Amino acid sequence: MSAIPKMTLSRWDSAEYLKTEEDYQAYLEACFEEAGNDAAFIAKALGTIARARGMTQLAHETGIGRESLYKSLSGEANPSFDTILKVIDALGLELRPQIGRRIVLGHAGISQPRPDKPISTGKRKIHADKSTPRKRKPKSAQKGINLKAKSAARSKSEKRALRA
Repeated sequence: MSAIPKMTLSRWDSAEYLKTEEDYQAYLEACFEEAGNDAAFIAKALGTIARARGMTQLAHETGIGRESLYKSLSGEANPSFDTILKVIDALGLELRPQIGRRIVLGHAGISQPRPDKPISTGKRKIHADKSTPRKRKPKSAQKGINLKAKSAARSKSEKRALRA
């Protein structure tokens, strides 16, 4: 019987595969898509890019201590927005606003678009699955009022008024 050789596994480190600014950008975009509303995930992604670039050089460019950067971008801490902006700038990246679809976390934290809920555009409500606003029902139909019965009641009260 021969002995089975032992396998050695190494821990995956994305930083080893990030070489260019285009790699940084693609990695960060993928992390934004994956993270949803998880700020710690984004901070850790920035930390991975920072390690790929060189934390000492990044500390020098941002004016933030190397140890503070490691701690802030570990995913465990809650870095200030100022720190995030300095890191993004030093990495040669930009933070830009972009109009997107609002998402609501569904069961098990899965992001799901809400086509059944209207998107408020001021005075009109537009449904996400349709480009035209939905027409509102008349108030009488919304409240379930029977217009025929209401007019019949008026005529009875008018008749009573006329009799008296």
